[in-house]
Amino acid sequence: MADGSSSSGDLARPVSRFRRWWSRFVAASCSDAHQQAVELLKSNLSPTQRHQYETNGCFDVIGGDTGNHYRIRRGYQMNVEQLDAVGRSVRLLCFTPKGPLPVPDIMLAQKLALELSERDALAVANTRLPSTIL
Repeated sequence: MADGSSSSGDLARPVSRFRRWWSRFVAASCSDAHQQAVELLKSNLSPTQRHQYETNGCFDVIGGDTGNHYRIRRGYQMNVEQLDAVGRSVRLLCFTPKGPLPVPDIMLAQKLALELSERDALAVANTRLPSTIL
């Protein structure tokens, strides 16, 4: 416009460029955070657990208080299974740390909670029977 103010069309191009740049920036940041989380998780897994994770996207954990057998699957909701002596799912568990975290960080927190403070983790967990039992 002649008076020095800009029209909405003049602002559309820079705003559009900024949105594209921001989307790429956020995607790259999330990708970096995810990759760092994967590396941290793997560095805290035993060789057997690391193989399970790389092969199947899950790994088994033994509870530190009870000796119960758990399987932590890739995910952030109802991704922990308690297994019986022959490996059948007994119940599904949901407990996560607060805040938005990459899934591998959540899985690592769940692993450490079960190994180091199993009873506390179970006390706060939401539980449900697996669909195979229902």
